[in-house]
Amino acid sequence: MSKKAKGFSIVYIPTRGHSRSFHLSAFAMYIAILLLLGSSYFIYQFYISLQQLRTDYITLTTFSEEEKQQIMSDENHVIDQEIAAINVIHSANKEKMVVIASQDKENRSKLGLRTLDLNPDKFITGDNKKISYSNASLSLQFTYMLKEKVQKQSSNLWKVNRTLEIASNSADEYLAQDAKTPKGYPCPGYIDPGFGWRTHPIFRIPDFHTGVDISVPEGGNLIATGDGVVTGTGYAGGYGIMVTVYHRDGISTRYAHCSSVMVKQGDKVTRGKIIAKGGHTGTATNDHVHYEVLIEGKPVDPVSFNATITEHSRSSRR
Repeated sequence: MSKKAKGFSIVYIPTRGHSRSFHLSAFAMYIAILLLLGSSYFIYQFYISLQQLRTDYITLTTFSEEEKQQIMSDENHVIDQEIAAINVIHSANKEKMVVIASQDKENRSKLGLRTLDLNPDKFITGDNKKISYSNASLSLQFTYMLKEKVQKQSSNLWKVNRTLEIASNSADEYLAQDAKTPKGYPCPGYIDPGFGWRTHPIFRIPDFHTGVDISVPEGGNLIATGDGVVTGTGYAGGYGIMVTVYHRDGISTRYAHCSSVMVKQGDKVTRGKIIAKGGHTGTATNDHVHYEVLIEGKPVDPVSFNATITEHSRSSRR
């Protein structure tokens, strides 16, 4: 047999006379292999069924009528026992599914995700009540197969439940970390100037602005932009009256030029809590709040803070 670029050629060489060659395309060989595999599977299944029929026939022809009735009675008794065990597993699976549906709904609610319809009746094997069959229509072999199926389902549901427990813990941790991440601004208002180089409004020299100035009337509310702990309050030179809040992983925020402070050092604050009032204390020409975000003591642009903290978290894991 010689192999060509595509397909195969079969050469027949007789003891006498001329040789002959037959070419089979690759597609024809593929179809032939599929037919061979399909035929093998069919023959195997047929053999198994034939053996079962042979066994049943021998059973029916070997034993007396009384013995046959006893065998059938014993088998039906075993089937009834197995069905009872299956129903116990089946009921437990439905209870697990109720817990899974509740846990999934809770997780999705925490993260603000779309809820799913996890009605247990849609996912659990069997009808809405109990699994029941007549002995005349149920073989012992099928009963064992059904029991294996519900046991496998029980194992899978346990894995799903465990996964959702882990997801719930992860969601709680994520939300806690997210709450400690400064977001937005301490008050609504016009931002000018922003972060970066500028001409100082009083000294008229080039000056690097380490935060953003947000207009706010004197006495206007200033809120914490994330959960954290107050690490400093009071007068701080050109910053005037200032509040500093530490959030997490080296991240802190500053609120400067305040007219008054509503918290003290050591206080725990949550995002949205009023911590100070707007003003123009320190080096300031008008009422505003100077807002800073710092990572490990280095100021970053509050506008691009989310991208900055993502990159920082990435590099801290390297």
